[in-house]
Amino acid sequence: MKALLYKDACVIWGQLKILVLLVALFCLMPQLRLNGFFLIYAGIMFPTTLMSFDERSKWDTLAGMLPYADRERVLSRYVSGWAALAFGAVMCLLGYTIQRHGLGLTEVTGLVWLVALALGTQAVSFPILFRVGVEKGRICIWLIYVAAAILMAVLSNLGFPFHSALGVSAPLALLGGVVLCLLSVPVAVRMMEKRAG
Repeated sequence: MKALLYKDACVIWGQLKILVLLVALFCLMPQLRLNGFFLIYAGIMFPTTLMSFDERSKWDTLAGMLPYADRERVLSRYVSGWAALAFGAVMCLLGYTIQRHGLGLTEVTGLVWLVALALGTQAVSFPILFRVGVEKGRICIWLIYVAAAILMAVLSNLGFPFHSALGVSAPLALLGGVVLCLLSVPVAVRMMEKRAG
């Protein structure tokens, strides 16, 4: 699987350099209030873009001749999504620290909820992408992304009493996102096997 991750890193760096720099830039500047969007964008769109590149280059057909199991190919997409999400989260933490000279509970809670939301979105969208493909599943996936963005906006605009409840439940939300994402891996493997025939 290391070789698959290396291939993904080379593709990301070769094709998406500007996107990586934009994610880092906007996550480092929390005053623009776009860091949440770019955090979720990094965690979801980088692996989706990698899947799209693989579809266009017929990588699935070529990978069938190589000693990679379907589970490894699916896990490489999840791991690349988790790595992009971790990169965005670290950039957001650095941005909060630089701009405000320290981290507050509000920023950390918001970041934890964003990571949980991105993990939940990965858990729902990746099996669909592995089943129908990125090109065919684009409309369905965009609807899922829009629903996640609306949920993010609603959660960020709720009043103070709800913010204290969000702070208490943030670790549970993160745990739920991780568990949901891990449970979706075998489903995605089955979807990839069904697609292959």
